[in-house]
Amino acid sequence: MIIFTPLTLWIALKNPVSDCGCFGDAIVLTNWETFWKNIVLLALAILLVFKAKETDSFFKTNIAYWVLAFGFLSIMFFQWYNYSHLPIIDFRPYSVGTYIPDKMIIPEGAKQDSIITFLYYEKNGETKEFTEDNFPWEDTTWVWKDTKSKVVEKGYLPPIHDFDIYSFNLKRTGGEAAVNITDQMLADTNYSLLLISEDLRTAPFKPFKELTNLMNYCQVHKYKKYFITASVATDILEIHSKLPYLIDFYTADGITLKTIVRSNPGLVLIKQGKILAKWHNNDFPTIKKFKETIGKQ
Repeated sequence: MIIFTPLTLWIALKNPVSDCGCFGDAIVLTNWETFWKNIVLLALAILLVFKAKETDSFFKTNIAYWVLAFGFLSIMFFQWYNYSHLPIIDFRPYSVGTYIPDKMIIPEGAKQDSIITFLYYEKNGETKEFTEDNFPWEDTTWVWKDTKSKVVEKGYLPPIHDFDIYSFNLKRTGGEAAVNITDQMLADTNYSLLLISEDLRTAPFKPFKELTNLMNYCQVHKYKKYFITASVATDILEIHSKLPYLIDFYTADGITLKTIVRSNPGLVLIKQGKILAKWHNNDFPTIKKFKETIGKQ
């Protein structure tokens, strides 16, 4: 606490990050809230250090060890379960039941980014920094060199602000522009299955192969299938050559894909912009389970 309290004070003053990320998306604290939280914890830690000998244990010594062991094992099991499957509680903006377009809206009158522009001019071999208010626009002896912008204060950012899906042509010859199909996907009134892998190089191939029956089932029932990744073209072409089923490939930002589903690969079922279900690759559904999921909608 002695180390982190002054560190969080520096972060609050300099604001290099928007929040500390101490509690992930579950509890988002501003940098100042994090600092004052640490002040409280530091005070309690100091009290505990100096009053430790005067503090009686709630448990007898032999029971305390069992309680400690049980608590440790419970925490480790909880972490393992949430890592090996999807998190028990999904605090991210892409949780099941989310209607994606609603979380992409910027309210009317929402606060905009506050930006300051710096202009760099050179005169007699010396480069000087100016702002838009004081740059030497009347003095022609100054020569413009560069312009840089800095965000002083962030404006309103919707919970979902980077959900952009682009087409990927497996047979493109170069120079062909990718098409943003986001609106088309969100407007589809039929079921769509998103197979997501932010990094194909680290994704095990076995889960892809296990989806063969499900993908063929979706093909027969005309459910759209999207393979979305942030990997480079060579990795996409390699995985395409190995897949035992037909599926169209698309690309998106890697951080966005990791935010959508914490599994590589993972599955997401959507319909008309609403997230209906998500699966970790350790829990990919059989056709029977998939039909049961659709039947509940």
